[in-house]
Amino acid sequence: MSEARLHRDGTISVVIAATLWGSTGVSAQYLLETTHSSPVTVTMLRMGLAGSLLLVSGALRERGKLLAVFTSLRDVLSLLFFTVVGATAVQLTFLFTVAASDAATATVLQFTSPAIVMVASCLLTRRMPGWRMILAVCLAIAGAFLLVTHGSFTALRISRTALIWGLISALAAAFYVTWPVSLIRRYGAIPVVGWSLFTGGVLLFILSPDVRVIHPWGLPAILSAGYLIVVGTAVTFCLYLSGARKIGSVRASAVCCIEPLVSAVLSVLLLHIVFGPADWAGTLMVLLAVAMMTGSD
Repeated sequence: MSEARLHRDGTISVVIAATLWGSTGVSAQYLLETTHSSPVTVTMLRMGLAGSLLLVSGALRERGKLLAVFTSLRDVLSLLFFTVVGATAVQLTFLFTVAASDAATATVLQFTSPAIVMVASCLLTRRMPGWRMILAVCLAIAGAFLLVTHGSFTALRISRTALIWGLISALAAAFYVTWPVSLIRRYGAIPVVGWSLFTGGVLLFILSPDVRVIHPWGLPAILSAGYLIVVGTAVTFCLYLSGARKIGSVRASAVCCIEPLVSAVLSVLLLHIVFGPADWAGTLMVLLAVAMMTGSD
């Protein structure tokens, strides 16, 4: 396969993955609103079943790598820490934000996480960022401000609860993409993410009584849950990995900037969420900020 075709196929895979990821928040919001299930219940189902699918996929491809992580106690503890503070936290806080606001707002707030990663990196390395990075962080903050205030300096467009959960979600997302780097390098992405999702789902089932109360679901809700778990999590993750291997992680991250925009458009079209000029401006500013930070790597 030629390099041009490889790059094209990789880009298409990542675009599809980002589009599907952008739709998962909409699917989750529909589930929360129509089934009256708690964010904990939806997160438990999503993590447990999607993790199972990834583990089965990993077993069929490279069975030896699937259990390799359990040969080191240190790596097992690191994986468990990532499961709780990373995988479970990022999924759960995102759905709490969706429940308190809407899918589009939750996605954009979580997408400010690259700015958090950049600031933390500069503090840890004691290295001042360049003007481009400073401008990107300012854009991300300004974009998030427009989104949560609707352009008003005197009031929040969303509740304080939604804002707090959204910021915690961004922190969790920043941790999610940085902590498991060494684990993924040693054992591969599918074993690490698969075990973390599956274990997180099991922990939620054991520790939370809410997940044992599942209201009757109709066919639309079941189909939406299936889409969220199979397509929006397991299939999307495999598509992203396949594309990133072909075009590189930096370009893949840049392409994923369309995710919040997809979520916003689908929220307006399918859930009839009202997005005003300030909301669109804030969303685009966050997208531009992430693109600038990615391009400067």
